[in-house]
Amino acid sequence: MSKRNEIETGQCFLDLRARLFTATKSIWRVQDQFVNTDGLKYVRLTSVSDPTLQKSLSLAAILDKRYFTTVEDGE
Repeated sequence: MSKRNEIETGQCFLDLRARLFTATKSIWRVQDQFVNTDGLKYVRLTSVSDPTLQKSLSLAAILDKRYFTTVEDGE
C-alpha cells in the first residue's frame, strides 16, 4: 500500500477488541469498499472463519490501530 488510508480488496484485519472477550482470533477480509449516503468511505468485511458473518465499518475505524491490525492472508 502506498498510502496509509488505502485498503485493498482481499486484505485481512485482526479485530483486536475481540481478544478481550474470547481467546479465538477474529480475522476479517475486505470484500469491497463503498461511499455511503453520509459521504464517508466504508469497507464491507467478511469473517475468515465464518463467511456468513459480514459487517461494514468506516475506513477510519478499520485503520485505527487501537481496534484492528493487518494480517497476512487470514493467518
